[in-house]
Amino acid sequence: MIRKGLKKNVVIVSAKKGELFTGEMDFYKDLINSIEEHGGTGCVFPLSTRNRSLSVYYWDNSKGDWIEKPHPRPHIIYNRYPYRHLENSKEVRAYFKKLKSQGIKFFNDSFFNKKDISELMGRDDILKHYYPTTVPLTNEGVLWSFLSKYPVIYIKDTHGSQGKGIWKIEKNGNKYQLFSQRKIFQDLSFPQLHYLLKDVYKSRDLLNQRCISITKINDTPYDFRVLMHHINGKWIFIGIGARGANEDGYTTHVPQGGKVLDMDEVPVKPEEDLVSHLGQQIGNLLESHYTVKEFSFDVGIDMNKNVWVLDINSKPMSFDERHIQKKRIDNLTKIFLHES
Repeated sequence: MIRKGLKKNVVIVSAKKGELFTGEMDFYKDLINSIEEHGGTGCVFPLSTRNRSLSVYYWDNSKGDWIEKPHPRPHIIYNRYPYRHLENSKEVRAYFKKLKSQGIKFFNDSFFNKKDISELMGRDDILKHYYPTTVPLTNEGVLWSFLSKYPVIYIKDTHGSQGKGIWKIEKNGNKYQLFSQRKIFQDLSFPQLHYLLKDVYKSRDLLNQRCISITKINDTPYDFRVLMHHINGKWIFIGIGARGANEDGYTTHVPQGGKVLDMDEVPVKPEEDLVSHLGQQIGNLLESHYTVKEFSFDVGIDMNKNVWVLDINSKPMSFDERHIQKKRIDNLTKIFLHES
């Protein structure tokens, strides 16, 4: 039972057919338990664009089950809504607008737009040296020009996440290879490459990004996930974990076939002080354009041991490294209860 005066924290997720809601249930259970252990309350709200249900779910340890109750007036919202295209729907934005008009704080109010991020990074005097060249892809002329400068590139959907919406192109003389998540197209002429991609850049908002040749283990590339939190007015490095691509893969995201690596396995690691400094710089940059207190970013190391920021994520997935995930939950609890 909710006692009057307790800080109430609501995790925004999405409804899901056949289940209570989307997302990482174990993460939400652990987070709610931690919040309650420290004198607050937490619940999960499956925000639907199809109905007006205002039921939320509390985790009851004694029953080992989720308990449905009416939506409380929250003190802070933790936005874990999983779909970019629906997050901007009129129903979701109307709900967020109503909460903001009531003075309710948000803990990450939206996904990051990859195009905006690339422009911000490219203009920053420090971070531009750690970020691969990235330009909007609008037509075949842009693609031709970019491939003339960089023989290996990525095409990224600005609304993609978790490794989805990424293609890779390799140029070898006058021939090209196109890698999608499911298939490799080999020995293509440029007109053939353009033909395969033309519907993609008609229907999506895309970026060209220079491909950095990052370090490998067992002949497959690996990179690092870094978690950052904003606590007591400054950005704090929480932890770093290594991720590897699958065989013949080009993305290390676990949902797309990547795998978790032990930090002791990888032969080359970034210096923690540098990663922490980059995280602080990125956090300060993000704050000028977003409401954000948590983010992660992907770091790669090239063959000359230069460090590169490969991607920045507004809604990090759970870390498989238990010590990082525990520290994450502890810090989230502090932020929810003492900084909201």
